[in-house]
Amino acid sequence: MIDRINITDSISTMGSIIKNSPHSHLAQHKKNQRIDVKRNEKIYYIESGKVSFYRMTDDLLTISMSAPCIVGIAQMLFQHQTHYIRCDANCTIWVIDSIDAKILFSKENLWIHAFNTLAKLTQQYFEREYMILQKSSREIVLQHLMFIWQMTEEERTYTSIYNFILSRNHLSRSIVHKIVSEMEAEGKIKTSKGKLVYLSL
Repeated sequence: MIDRINITDSISTMGSIIKNSPHSHLAQHKKNQRIDVKRNEKIYYIESGKVSFYRMTDDLLTISMSAPCIVGIAQMLFQHQTHYIRCDANCTIWVIDSIDAKILFSKENLWIHAFNTLAKLTQQYFEREYMILQKSSREIVLQHLMFIWQMTEEERTYTSIYNFILSRNHLSRSIVHKIVSEMEAEGKIKTSKGKLVYLSL
């Protein structure tokens, strides 16, 4: 299971070495700024802030990652750009060219940490696919609500259930609103100003 991999240590180790490399530089990115990871041929150590991955084909949000995190390893290893990232908040980022990163990873024995990072990213994609590949719109909404409920209380206070669900699916707002209203009437959930405050299944 992915929990057996110490992602925190891997991110910390890689981030520290990237940050201290003479080939890296510090960049400040503002909220909503787009970064084309593959096109730029860079690896990004997000030291502070939060970013989301969007599909190139339809701008659908796939996953979000909070600092500290490493972005660009998968894009470094494959030819086509399938996603771009957008800053969800102002971000402090250490940037290094992909070619310099490959040399650095080999020199500093970082490939195991790169593997751990990719494993975590893959697991997040599997979880995301499970949420959207349900048999009904109600099940899709339910899976997203369960995901939100697993967030910290602080995260839930600023997570709009409608924005969260609609940005990750092609469901209409009216369908999502109808299902949420039905679940509230059934006593399964409670919301306040579009935020999830109670869930019981």
